[in-house]
Amino acid sequence: APKTMKSVMQSAWLLTVAIGNLIDAVIAALKLFDSQWKEFFLFAGLMIADLVIFAYMAYKYVPAELQTDEDDTLNVTTGKNNTGNENDGYESDKDR
Repeated sequence: APKTMKSVMQSAWLLTVAIGNLIDAVIAALKLFDSQWKEFFLFAGLMIADLVIFAYMAYKYVPAELQTDEDDTLNVTTGKNNTGNENDGYESDKDR
């Protein structure tokens, strides 16, 4: 991700961690099992289910093809100020 999306990526990471902690807390609070080792096996099973889902997604992943010109150079779109950003509301430190 570009540097301008650093905080968005960090917030997405923290959101996934929070959801995982919430799932853990709910399962622990419900006391579905009489012993803790059974609960640990439930969490291990959930992780295996995640592994299977991610493996399937990786198997089905098709990378995007980059378009090239006749002289075999990449067609990369840059912003108006050559900052790599296409956000019209973006102001760099140089523009201020």
